[in-house]
Amino acid sequence: ALLRRVARYAGAAPAATLASLDAALLTLLEDSVEAYLTTGSVDRRNAIHRSLQGIENLSLDLLAAVVLHGGTFEDVPAGDTVETYALPGGEKREVIVSVPRGYTPDRRWPVLIHLHGTNASLDLCRQWCPYYQDLSRGRFLVLQPVSARNSGWGPMKIGEQQAPAALRHARGRFPIDPDRVWIAGQSMGSHGTWHQAMRHGDLYAAFLPKSGTPYGAYGRNWKAYLDNLRLAPAWSIHGSKDPMFPIATPREFWAICDDRGLNVKHFEYDVGHEGAPETEIRKSFDWMVEQTRDVYPKSYSWTADHLDFMRCWWIEGTRFDDTIPRDRVQFSDQEKKPVETRMILQTPATFSVSVDGQEIRLKTTGLTKLRVLWSPHVVDLAKEVKIFVNGRQRWKGIPERSIRQMLEEARLTGRRDVVFYGSVEVDAK
Repeated sequence: ALLRRVARYAGAAPAATLASLDAALLTLLEDSVEAYLTTGSVDRRNAIHRSLQGIENLSLDLLAAVVLHGGTFEDVPAGDTVETYALPGGEKREVIVSVPRGYTPDRRWPVLIHLHGTNASLDLCRQWCPYYQDLSRGRFLVLQPVSARNSGWGPMKIGEQQAPAALRHARGRFPIDPDRVWIAGQSMGSHGTWHQAMRHGDLYAAFLPKSGTPYGAYGRNWKAYLDNLRLAPAWSIHGSKDPMFPIATPREFWAICDDRGLNVKHFEYDVGHEGAPETEIRKSFDWMVEQTRDVYPKSYSWTADHLDFMRCWWIEGTRFDDTIPRDRVQFSDQEKKPVETRMILQTPATFSVSVDGQEIRLKTTGLTKLRVLWSPHVVDLAKEVKIFVNGRQRWKGIPERSIRQMLEEARLTGRRDVVFYGSVEVDAK
């Protein structure tokens, strides 16, 4: 039983640490991490923190592995169930969870999130369950979030929050492999898939949008976000006879992607809104299962117009340049009713980062502050690190690492697909 539990952490903690791990310590760490991340009591969190600090020679790498892959998961039978999950603001949504044949909680499982098209109901999504069970063939779990009527999948925050929130819910129920989470969508769901790529691109290993493009989602600056598509590959499908979204638009979009060298495969078929013949659709999913997330990349860039979306991987923009004009943008639902008003930058902010040994070099526009989150996958945290922003050295020192910072980062963000040992905020002017 211990070997099966330890196997879940293989590759996430040093092999020697796992080999010497005893059941009592593993149970203590798993229970402590789960309690810390779920309790609403500050006193309870402080007590857990003191308890963990009292463990002699506790490895932060082992604790990080438990944050990533820990939990108590039941051996549930294969099948399809409707479950309820919460958005960050507390609003409830439904998601259909399809557990594949051969499921066991003793290993990590990939996940496919599928976003439905316009006006799809819970009952309609249920009808797709046999299709996804057949598609999975015991290889991955499937999540079908059911969007609230008229909210869509974005660019409203309440729409864009649904897929990540459904994934967080599933993470509490199943041992998910965070590096093999894929997202696909049809029609409105295709638009939502592109939204996820441009707002939450570091969550996913691949994108499969069918019969839709990101046009119109980000107003006049939509092209500024296309470089966000470099984080993970996309397989885009569209029918040349599509009556809802004429082929001229995706052709123009694909040409821009090709010109910029983006990792977007695109395929056009002589069909309508279904996007492609079924044999070709299945080819895209076979390609999908081969894709794995590039974790903690040492070179990447990111663009956003609102601080809620200004974090990607281990860099976070924390303050915009106050001199950049803002627009008050009102987002409406599919019935044209106002849902959200957001102040966004007229010119989106950007950062790009590269790592050379122990030197982190950033270039920014539109930001005055940013945060670097520490990971041993990026730099050696036991040695001195230098941070340069726009050619000027902004920080030098040995990164501070702590149990508290690691757990608080996971608790406050709700993310357990990455782990950080601490952070430092620096000037970005």
